[in-house]
Amino acid sequence: MTRAPNPEPDAPRPIELRWLLLALANALGPGLALWAWTRSDRKAVLLDNVLDPGASPWDALVWAAGSAALVAGLYLWVGARAQDRERGAALRRLTLVLAPLAVTITIPLLYVPELERARRLLVVTLTAVCAGALGVSVATAWPWLRERELLARVGASTRAPPIALAALTLGHCAMMIRLGVIRHRALESRIWDLGIFDNLLYHAAHGHWQTTTVLRGETFTSAHVAPILQLLAPIYAIAPGPETLIAIQAVWLASGAIPIYLLAVHVLDEWPARRWLGVVFGLSWLCHPSLHGVTLFDFHALTLAAPMILWAIYALETERLGLWIATITALLLTREDLPFVVVALGLYALAAGRRRQAAVTIVAALATLAFVKLALMQHPDIFMPDAASSYQYASRFNKVIPNAETGGAGDIIATVLSNPGFVVQHALTPAKLIYTAMLALPTLALFVFGGRALWALSFGLIFTALGTGSNLHNLYLHYTVFSFPAMAAAAVFGLRNLVGRLDEPRRAPALAGFAVALSCAGLLGGERLGALGESAAFMSGNAPLIRELDELARERYAWLASAVEQIPEDASVSATDSLGPHVSTRARLYHFRDQPDADWLVINLAETSRGERRTLRARVRRGELERVAGYADEIAIYRRS
Repeated sequence: MTRAPNPEPDAPRPIELRWLLLALANALGPGLALWAWTRSDRKAVLLDNVLDPGASPWDALVWAAGSAALVAGLYLWVGARAQDRERGAALRRLTLVLAPLAVTITIPLLYVPELERARRLLVVTLTAVCAGALGVSVATAWPWLRERELLARVGASTRAPPIALAALTLGHCAMMIRLGVIRHRALESRIWDLGIFDNLLYHAAHGHWQTTTVLRGETFTSAHVAPILQLLAPIYAIAPGPETLIAIQAVWLASGAIPIYLLAVHVLDEWPARRWLGVVFGLSWLCHPSLHGVTLFDFHALTLAAPMILWAIYALETERLGLWIATITALLLTREDLPFVVVALGLYALAAGRRRQAAVTIVAALATLAFVKLALMQHPDIFMPDAASSYQYASRFNKVIPNAETGGAGDIIATVLSNPGFVVQHALTPAKLIYTAMLALPTLALFVFGGRALWALSFGLIFTALGTGSNLHNLYLHYTVFSFPAMAAAAVFGLRNLVGRLDEPRRAPALAGFAVALSCAGLLGGERLGALGESAAFMSGNAPLIRELDELARERYAWLASAVEQIPEDASVSATDSLGPHVSTRARLYHFRDQPDADWLVINLAETSRGERRTLRARVRRGELERVAGYADEIAIYRRS
């Protein structure tokens, strides 16, 4: 077999179609993007192809021609400066460096009003495209960038990365605490769940074990088992109240940036830029829309597990057995369903070759699960009758239980083994796939290459695949804790495994490109889908986030705070949902419908039925109740006569 002769060294290479198309996109993209951005109604133009009266679609080409002239001039300048033999390579490099210009057309589309709510998969795709284009540009320009003195000094610094991460984390905490307090004062928090946890911590600070009067039976174990909350009692006792819980949750969740930074520094220890890559992964953590959602949705014990999962993975990788034991113990004490996560971490330890450590971990998790379910939560009569099923763990998977009313966990396993066709179609629904894509966006789905670290994510993937109900794959609810922390950690291993396949000369440019792409994906994802910007998709719980209190809301909260101060601390209080967290710092708190005969009633009239309001008026006429305060036609406070 004879080989084709090599082309002459001086023979020009033919222009490849892919380079020509990318160069055209670089040239035309900025002009088209500016034209679209300056339209009075971007939604009409970009989604419906409807122009303003008198406008012509040919106008866009005028803008495109203007940007094309500028970009063409840059190509001519670079081509003129390059030597003949290197001209083709120089122009190809320039085309890659200018790749972000080609995707500028996506920016006006990303910022079409309400797009992030109606077409989330499109937002994910466009964000990933923007991040990828920036990454390619930086990777291509890296040979020139690394020679810049300032960039080299910053890159070699050992102090700048942790300082930068600390500043980002503190800024995140300040923003989240502020937004959480605003949400609470706007009456968007609820007795389920902020009121429950505030009442629980009040009792814990007074030495009572897992007690809350909101739940029937006056025990938290009628719903969940979270002994770790007792440890928060000393902190809570310093400044009792729901706003303390809001601050604790925000700070603790933000602290997950620390273990993800340390994990990245350890896992990527062979690369000089490992500390800055740690900052990039920390930034991705702080920008994650799910982190914003769980931070700003009342308070939940489950959310406390997020940083612990990262600490456990870090402990295993760095062979810190004491830290592993402490973290696993804390996870098992956090909530009754976290033993499943601990089993996944045990499988991860097994995959890492720590057989004894894995076996002890899995046995401890199963033993804890059995003790909690068989000994602590065997009181179905004290569940709230209208919500009992929501606390039965198997009910979260009732579609994979053939007889949901009588079946249990064993039936889930039987269905998985005996009816895989049903399981596949139940798992691969569009809603679940979009949810997984949004979870993976801040780390660009690098978890896929995470290798053995995927075992730590196994329960989260199973939970999503088998779960029933939209709440279980809602990007902003606390169930995301089963997935996104382990996904973030697996992404660190994914980067190492992916870039490690490259030869030495290509690693540094690839790492620089990934660092920029990850930063872009995190920031843009947090802005379009999270709380960083004016996202129409972001929800705090099941309601849009309120970012500022208007004058009426401030006046209403000031009135409410003053009125609540008049209620004696030892009085029993019944409240409706939105007002419960504002009177929960006391020994006896009830939901209005569970206990209408408390000493005081704090009622949001919009949350009552016509019959309930009629009953209240009748009780006042009979002299059973005295209306002591009211705010407009919205809030009424009654005292039992």
